[in-house]
Amino acid sequence: MTQVFILGLVSFFVDISSEMVYPIMPVFLTGILRANVAVLGIIEGLAESIASILKVFSGYLSDKLQKRKSLAIFGYGFSWLGKIFFVVATSWQYVFSGRLLDRIGKGIRTAPRDALIAVTLIRKKEDLHMEYTGQWIPLEHLQELLWFFL
Repeated sequence: MTQVFILGLVSFFVDISSEMVYPIMPVFLTGILRANVAVLGIIEGLAESIASILKVFSGYLSDKLQKRKSLAIFGYGFSWLGKIFFVVATSWQYVFSGRLLDRIGKGIRTAPRDALIAVTLIRKKEDLHMEYTGQWIPLEHLQELLWFFL
């Protein structure tokens, strides 16, 4: 259960740091750095596309290698590195690099993190008094459990 709690805290703080930056990013890009609105669209489109694509590959890699914790840590490291680019941004290229690294990190860490939570919860099924039928717990239930513990 400790692993679920720690993963929840890490995920919570990484998501909060992202959510604090992204709402002001369009104003920062267009107002302060004088980037074109099209640049903003390209940054957002590429970043979210890469994150979505990487979720599939990291999930496959996580299942194949059984190195979920290493992949999750690697993904969180990418996100952390991306935040540094926002701090030193003097042009839209820095923001683009930071956003790309952050979303690459999200794409790499999401599937292994969810699998870690699922495996941990299934192993602790007696402690949670959950009925176990030999099937995976649906993702919606895992999210509800995670928010319960936060």
